[in-house]
Amino acid sequence: MRPETKQPRKPKEAGVSQPDSLSIHRSFVLQLYPGVDLDAAQISGRLEHVVSGETSEFRSVNDLLHSIGQLLRRAEP
Repeated sequence: MRPETKQPRKPKEAGVSQPDSLSIHRSFVLQLYPGVDLDAAQISGRLEHVVSGETSEFRSVNDLLHSIGQLLRRAEP
């Protein structure tokens, strides 16, 4: 088992809220399909909401952001 290492915290960006703890309810697993070329902005894969287990496939950055929004709205109490 590898020892856990803490990464240094990045400085806060103006206008971005960075809480000391992150909610598991806003956590996702992101799996990228083979052939992803980030330099060419070509991204596709599968997104899974950790708490609900719901999944969504995406074929672009816009699809990914849309999927995150949909999964979060469906998971709201």
